[in-house]
Amino acid sequence: ADQLLAEAGPVPDERRAVVAVASGEGLAELFRAGGALVVDGGPTCNPSTAELLDVARRAGAREVVLLPNDGNVRAVADAAAQAAREVGLVVAVVPTQSALQGLAALSVANSVAAFDDDVAAMAAAAAGTRWGAVTRAVRGALTPAGACAEGDVLGLLEGDVVIVGGEVVQVGCELLHRMLLNGGELATVICGADAAGGVGDRLSSYVRDAHPGVEVLAYDGGQPHCPLLLGVE
Repeated sequence: ADQLLAEAGPVPDERRAVVAVASGEGLAELFRAGGALVVDGGPTCNPSTAELLDVARRAGAREVVLLPNDGNVRAVADAAAQAAREVGLVVAVVPTQSALQGLAALSVANSVAAFDDDVAAMAAAAAGTRWGAVTRAVRGALTPAGACAEGDVLGLLEGDVVIVGGEVVQVGCELLHRMLLNGGELATVICGADAAGGVGDRLSSYVRDAHPGVEVLAYDGGQPHCPLLLGVE
C-alpha cells in the first residue's frame, strides 16, 4: 500500500468519475459510451489493485465510483478504494456482480447529485438487475442442475448453474425465459467472442415472440470464455 501511495502523485480536485472493469472491446466500448473509464478484466483476467488505483488517480476526479462487475474483482476493488482514500479521494465501490449490473448502475449515474445519493441510486439499479450467463464446462462436474461433461453448455443464473444443455441458443433462450418469469421490461443480450454469428438476433427474436412487450437489446461484447451475458431489468 505504501508503494501504491508513493506512486499516486498529487490529489486532483475535478469532476466525479466512474471506473468500470470490463473484458472484451465491445463491452468496454459500452462502458466508455456511458462515460466510464475502463480497466481490462474479467473472470480469467482480473486487474490488480495497482491498475485500478492508477486509473482512479488518472481520472482527474476527487470523487470516484468503482464498478468491479465480477464477484472475483470485489476484493481488489475494495483494496484499491482504500488506497485511494488514503491519498484524499472520495471512493465508493458499487458491488456489481456482472457487467449487466454495471451497465444498469452506469445508466443512472448523475455527477451533479450528492455523491452518497448517486452511489445509492447506482447500487439500487444494479440490485434491480437480474443477471445470467451462458458458458461451456471446462471439465466434468456435478452441478446444482445435474451432472455436466466437458464442453456442455451451462446456463448460470446469478452465479448458480441452473441449466445443463448442448447448444448456446437453446440454453440462452431457456435462461432468458426463467429470468423473465418474474417480470421485466428490458432484456439485454451481450454476445461474447465465442458466440456464433446471429446468436444475438436469434435470442432477440425469441424474446419478442415469447415475451411480447419486453424490449430487447443485443450487443457484440467480445468477452472471452462466455458466449452470452444476459440481463433483465
